Amino acid sequence: MLLVLGGESDHPGKLSRKRVLALYSAGPQAVVPAVQYLQDSGESLRSAVEQLRQRVPVLEEQLQKNSRNSYKPPSSDGPGRILKVRKPS
Repeated sequence: MLLVLGGESDHPGKLSRKRVLALYSAGPQAVVPAVQYLQDSGESLRSAVEQLRQRVPVLEEQLQKNSRNSYKPPSSDGPGRILKVRKPS
């Protein structure tokens, strides 16, 4: 699929007008595999996006955890946590 991969434009992988016309001129034997390749690529990208969408809430939940709302030790809270200073008795 040499005509589909790469491109002469400033966007890698983008089909330039020249490449599209070359595919069209080559006839169905070139166009059909190119369209199938693009369709498969789109399906792969949709699948990857869905996996990432499912992972984001899990990672956001992990970011919210600290030693006060989980079993994590205080040393894992990081430098951003403000500690309450006790007054000497």
